[in-house]
Amino acid sequence: MRFCDDGCNLRRGGVRSTISCHPPSPRLAYMLTPPEFCFDGYWTALKCCDAADSFWMQQCWKGEQKSGNCCHSWALQARDHLQEKLRQVKSSQGPCANAFDLPEFTNMGMLKAAMTWEVTDADLRARESFKLGHRHLQDRCSHEALREDEESATVRLWDLLGHRRTGRLLNIGAGSYSDPLWAIALQRNVTGLFLDPVGPPKKLPSPEGIRFVSEFVRPSNIPSLLRRGGFRGRPGSPLPIDFMKVDVDSCDCVLASIALRFVRPSVIIMEINWSLPPPLRFVRQCHEDWSRKWSSWSSVGFLLSTHGCSLSGALAEFSRFGYSLFRVAGSVNAFFVHRDVADLLGGAEVDEVFCFNQVWQDSSIIRYVHWKLSHDWRTGSVDDALGHVWGNFTCYDWVFNISHIPFALAV
Repeated sequence: MRFCDDGCNLRRGGVRSTISCHPPSPRLAYMLTPPEFCFDGYWTALKCCDAADSFWMQQCWKGEQKSGNCCHSWALQARDHLQEKLRQVKSSQGPCANAFDLPEFTNMGMLKAAMTWEVTDADLRARESFKLGHRHLQDRCSHEALREDEESATVRLWDLLGHRRTGRLLNIGAGSYSDPLWAIALQRNVTGLFLDPVGPPKKLPSPEGIRFVSEFVRPSNIPSLLRRGGFRGRPGSPLPIDFMKVDVDSCDCVLASIALRFVRPSVIIMEINWSLPPPLRFVRQCHEDWSRKWSSWSSVGFLLSTHGCSLSGALAEFSRFGYSLFRVAGSVNAFFVHRDVADLLGGAEVDEVFCFNQVWQDSSIIRYVHWKLSHDWRTGSVDDALGHVWGNFTCYDWVFNISHIPFALAV
């Protein structure tokens, strides 16, 4: 039992939320000397923070039915770690040197040269040459499309498949209430395999025909998990299914690409890391240490910025299997459709540069870097943007102690 729930009064994604905390038993109260000490969520007695450390404070009980501010023990460790990294950055130690600034740990730094790039016509032509799509379909990439409820958009697409439907779904990362494939499973007659290490959303009814497996999905266990779910496809003869969704906040594109050797969905739904504009192809690679790092930093209010894959990264991976960009929805997701059903759904091959430029400044988009960086990477020369992103991401991973976890970056 914990008196302060997970992360009381911690800032998550820039939003500070306070959770009510309850006083401990009289026996435990006797052990404390309020107001000098208070409890964090892990039964650790800590000295109360001073006002200068407000970012790291949480509301906790300090005796006599009163609550006060105290520092979460993990937050204190994170603060000390980041302050030391920042000191090394400013003193030119480590890989960042003076090219990286961290005025806020929640945003990437900005190299001054990036704000003064001179963009030539040749740069613009070079950027266009990397495109995989060519259609400018405003209704697929508008602000309205981006903000459309992804569940409604997905159910409508499933209905449009008509006679091409197989009634099969694959959901990798199915532990959330807000999930487009849960919407299909609850509203339509389907079968499917839903995977998530934390289990299904609580109090959500388990539809008949849906098999939920509570395991981490890794490159090595995808074939066995698919067989357990009754998906008997194999490389060279993938099993047709209707939808595949991947949202694991790590190596999403890698897992999706491996799954595509065994299944052939009509539609792929992928959460995109919108920090990186086309044609930058960023793909975080799988590593056994990622989940631990993600959880520990999330617990103190930091979502690791360099996760998932960019729009161009996802499109490049999926185009090898016959997919093109179809639309955006739900503020974070991109939909990709297979060429065999594209005409049935109204056509695909949407221009990813056009699409990104339509929505990248929308307030509903979650960006993990400063907007000025995204703007520079979007408009500058491809070579300059590639080098600048590499420097920023390499430094960021060093600051957060994840340099040993690889990523791929290309155009």
